[in-house]
This record gives sequence, structure tokens and C-alpha cells, in this order.
Amino acid sequence: MSYFTLFRFDKTLNLILDRPDTSFGVPARFRGTYDQDNEGTLATLTPAFGMAVSKALSLGVAINIWQHDVTGNSTFEKTEFFASEFNFGGGVILPRNPLLDKSVYEVTEGYSFVL
Repeated sequence: MSYFTLFRFDKTLNLILDRPDTSFGVPARFRGTYDQDNEGTLATLTPAFGMAVSKALSLGVAINIWQHDVTGNSTFEKTEFFASEFNFGGGVILPRNPLLDKSVYEVTEGYSFVL
């Protein structure tokens, strides 16, 4: 029997886009910001069985159980933020309302087999 924390989702992504744009038929500048934060882990509880077939060969099987109810450590959350604006020059700015989205994921059931 073994317990592994196999994946850690402690990552941050930040993107900034700043480019000319003519979507509205006049010269403008588009500026956008996208941020993503990921936090959490995926863990597995693994019962395993193995046996020696000969002195040089052993065979075994392991079953990885990917369930938060079993491991207590198989959740992660993702937070995304996006904001943008069109700048037409001369102080004319068309902002877009910022978007903030937070999602929480939990592994409710999952299995994998290793031979």
C-alpha cells in the first residue's frame, strides 16, 4: 500500500497583449491582461501485489485510486482574471468589464491500473 501526491498545481500564468487594432474601422490600440492561478494537488492511494515468477522475473499489479473521498487530497482550484481596453487616442478609451472566474475541481472517482 502506498500514498502518493503525484501532481501539484501551484502555477501562475500572466499574459499581457498590447497591439494595434482596427476592429472599429479606425486606428486604435488593444491592451489586454490575462492572469491564471492554479493551486491544489492530485493524490492516489495505491494497493499493490507482486510475486516472483523466477529468480530473474517478478510480476505485479497496482491499482491507483484517484478519489478525494479516499485520499483527502485530490482537489485543485483555478482562478482566471481578464481585463482589456481599446484606446482610440486623445483620451477616448473603451474599457471592457474585468472578468474574474474561480473554479474548484474535485476528483470524485478515478482508477488506473499498472501491470
